[in-house]
Amino acid sequence: MNKSNDLQQAYQIAILAKEQFFPDETFFHVFEYYDQIRRISLNGKSRIITLELSKLEKVVEKPVEEMDVKEYWAIFFKYLNDKNRRGKINEIIDLFDNPVGYRTS
Repeated sequence: MNKSNDLQQAYQIAILAKEQFFPDETFFHVFEYYDQIRRISLNGKSRIITLELSKLEKVVEKPVEEMDVKEYWAIFFKYLNDKNRRGKINEIIDLFDNPVGYRTS
């Protein structure tokens, strides 16, 4: 009996910091567990998420208002201790303190 329908959403997040791992330009990848031999799926309830921090050069140049949540987190992890990017990190933190739609002028 397959109990995967009873499984709650579970995520494993791998932060790849040193060099490019996948051959594409995308920094964010999602994989689902699947047993190929027994043909058993967890119905998308357990995933591995990878963030390739080496691929963020273009993303960090975007205005924070144009970034999505995946980009916020990736930029945060890559540049948290980079004094040259402190302003960008502070902008991201400010967005979480004052979410869009709730900002005061």
